Amino acid sequence: MNIVVGQRWVSHTEPNLGLGIIIEITGRLIGVSFPAANDTRTYAKDNAPLSRIRYAIGDTVTNMDDESFIVSSVNEHSGLIRYQVHDADFNTFELQELELNCFVQFTTPRQRLISGQFGGNSAFNLRVETLNHINRLQQSTIAGLQGARVELLPHQNYIANEVSKRHAP
Repeated sequence: MNIVVGQRWVSHTEPNLGLGIIIEITGRLIGVSFPAANDTRTYAKDNAPLSRIRYAIGDTVTNMDDESFIVSSVNEHSGLIRYQVHDADFNTFELQELELNCFVQFTTPRQRLISGQFGGNSAFNLRVETLNHINRLQQSTIAGLQGARVELLPHQNYIANEVSKRHAP
């Protein structure tokens, strides 16, 4: 992960912060400013929950003045991205990543996927396992104690068994 001051990143854990700007790299720590939330966060460089924002050709981007552009080409120089963009009248501009609007939020699954905000295989496997477990629970004919937050003790099971054997419990 090549991190350079001025790059734009987004937080996996707090996407509502908008686009962050790398403001400081000191040893094992990364300082990220989130102007949209007027906040600054410090992350460990090795396991920061961040994804680099890199728009592709054809994506729509906005600048700090809230003007929309369509990306024509993407160039990287010294770790910073420069976008060749055009407006609705096909006037061409160069837009550096520092000029991107901070108030962009990636909330829909498609936006998170495109921006690279997705979990690894372990997170996917956990979701699949959870959905399979929920499906098995929904297929069960016994629904009385589903999801109960109780711990049945052996003597309680014994009493319940004895009572259930009676003719009229």
